[in-house]
Amino acid sequence: IERIYDEISPLKYVVIWNKLYKRDLFFNVRFPIGKIHEDEFVNYLLYYKSSLIKYIDYPGYLYYKRKGSITNSGFNINHIDCLEALNQRHVFFEKHKWKKLTEKNISIMLYLLNKNISLFYTNNECLKDNALDVIRRSSKDIMQSKYATFRQKTICLYLCIYRYIKHLT
Repeated sequence: IERIYDEISPLKYVVIWNKLYKRDLFFNVRFPIGKIHEDEFVNYLLYYKSSLIKYIDYPGYLYYKRKGSITNSGFNINHIDCLEALNQRHVFFEKHKWKKLTEKNISIMLYLLNKNISLFYTNNECLKDNALDVIRRSSKDIMQSKYATFRQKTICLYLCIYRYIKHLT
């Protein structure tokens, strides 16, 4: 699993649609209902359960980008699911003591928080509460992580302070 996420371009490993899987791998692994970015919730679990992974560098798949799809849409509050999935992956990596993967995953989480933090303030109270809950949980896990670097914790703290100040104004 560490070699998979060590790639320069790990996007090809994040998505589910470009792979073939043994049915057995999905025993006790399910896509979450009602979430977008559902592949982020399960891909690392499938890799962990796999005894063998083969990569063929052949672009034999045509991917159609449909107007209005997740891929083509800008960030909106519903994309908080991606941060929630990354936080679950963070907890999993830390539990298995994968320092390098945990640090890399935290960097992605911080990127999402930094890039989109102002969009977490919406008039839809239900979405807002869910988004703030995910942000709180993610921030807390980063700050308590024994593998988060000082720089990552500083950035997280800055984003928490920014969020708090923005919430007051």
